[in-house]
Amino acid sequence: MARDHQSYCPVRLSINDSFYTPRIYMTTLIGYNTEALGQSGSAMLVDVLGSMVGETLKAYPILQGTVELDPYSHGMRMVARMPSSANNSTQAVFDVVHHHSDSTSSYAEAEAASFAPAKFDVSLLCRYPTPPLDHTPQNIFAVQANFIDGGIIIAFQLHHAVADGRTLSQLANFMKALLGGKERPPVPELLFRLESFEDSISLADPHDIILQCDERNLLEQDSVDSSEVNPCGQKADTVQALLLTPASKIAELHERMIHALEQAGEFAQVSKNDALGAYTWCCITAARASGGKIDTALSSSCYVPVDWRKRVAPEVPEAYFGSATLTVRIAKTVGQLEAAVAALQCDNDVLPLAKIALAIRSGVSKVDTAFVQRRLRLALSVEAANMQAGGAKLQIQHTFDPAAGIDIVLSTLAPIFKFEDTNLAMMQPGFMRALHNTSSDGVIDVVPGTESGRMEMTMALSGNVVRRLVEMAAWRDLIEETIL
Repeated sequence: MARDHQSYCPVRLSINDSFYTPRIYMTTLIGYNTEALGQSGSAMLVDVLGSMVGETLKAYPILQGTVELDPYSHGMRMVARMPSSANNSTQAVFDVVHHHSDSTSSYAEAEAASFAPAKFDVSLLCRYPTPPLDHTPQNIFAVQANFIDGGIIIAFQLHHAVADGRTLSQLANFMKALLGGKERPPVPELLFRLESFEDSISLADPHDIILQCDERNLLEQDSVDSSEVNPCGQKADTVQALLLTPASKIAELHERMIHALEQAGEFAQVSKNDALGAYTWCCITAARASGGKIDTALSSSCYVPVDWRKRVAPEVPEAYFGSATLTVRIAKTVGQLEAAVAALQCDNDVLPLAKIALAIRSGVSKVDTAFVQRRLRLALSVEAANMQAGGAKLQIQHTFDPAAGIDIVLSTLAPIFKFEDTNLAMMQPGFMRALHNTSSDGVIDVVPGTESGRMEMTMALSGNVVRRLVEMAAWRDLIEETIL
């Protein structure tokens, strides 16, 4: 949706933002039961939301901007532009939509299905659908309040090229301060560049750097136009499934893993996220390989996005607004992953699974100053090479291939919006669902549920794979229910 009535000034983003290839939106859905709120409460909720968005635009004017591909960067670098004059009008980013009963599920129907993503037509609930992979400017931020039969579903969207989960949490904390305090929170100081990293990076031959970046590929193309490449690789039979997981079971599995590693002489600590990631990866691989459909000698990769703000020296300032996420790749053979879940299921032996979790922890631990600098150096060096080249251009691509149906991306997200103030009890959401490009086969988002003691996994997989997951006895202790 273009904003032709305003003039824009460019914002120089950090390298990591500019070269963020997946041009997708982070979408968060939050639901409220209008029967519980009542008519006046529903109107108050929307009024408060509109006021909150307006105040947030004052503090973060970049949210009114757009992001687009720089035509001179051969389809790689993205540029942000923001309005040249201050404007806190919510009209640019905030919509209120009343849906007909035949256009979307009722709140009661969605609640009966545990608010599974498949119950929602996200293209109706969000202002901006998945952006086209071309040079069209894309808006950075959007909020839409959707009145459906029996409820309100609020959709927040942020463009991933200029924001990650931590950035969205930063906005959420500011909004919560607006709601919970009598005084307006201080206007944050925003930083868009990290000079300590960017200004000291030296260029090199990209073909040399790529050897140290195992989750990246370099492709040579005569014309690198992102409209020709679909980074999602979506498969036709991909469905969205919601799996509800008792947190107590995750904690129990985690404790068993630590004990097994200590007994084996391994004293490195694994986290609960590592434990859940290992179990999820192994079970999905076993379900995919059921019936000998995948060669057990093949390598399966688990890609884990890692926030590097506190992992580098010097640490990234709290005022930094943008994306500081890079992905690590952990590889195991299909046979190793199948054997780990079989050992747990058949012999109650958790050690093979614990070693998979330890491999995930080791991969995440590699993200440090040198790791980040290599990734940024690769991006800058490719751009420099492309600017000098007269023929074929280089394109950086992720090695994750959803179409192959063998890898997964595991993204563990914190709750984004959580109104806990006692004087805002009427604003407690009935559900929250974070959707991070879960249209791509093998992408799993994990968030703590709005109900205490529960984790929620939204995953995109082949329908047959989901059905085999449900049938596996190994899942029955850890999964409460599965919603397609």
